[in-house]
Amino acid sequence: MAPRRESASYRKALGRAVQRRRADLRLSQDEVSHEAQADRTYMSGLERGARNPTLDTIIRVARALDTSPGALLGQAEGLLGTRT
Repeated sequence: MAPRRESASYRKALGRAVQRRRADLRLSQDEVSHEAQADRTYMSGLERGARNPTLDTIIRVARALDTSPGALLGQAEGLLGTRT
């Protein structure tokens, strides 16, 4: 897989992992974005895989979702190649 395409796949998988975790916790994008100190439109883009978050952002989002960055990235890794 080409690096650019692979990166896009990881972004989308991370977005799905964030969205699932947020839904499991029954939190709105607004609530998570407030806790993560990010704009709600940024969170929307992150969940769609349209954003390429920095490590700092991943850490803040993971904390807002009461999980670790490693767990969140691990969930994303597990979602790669699945269509859900």
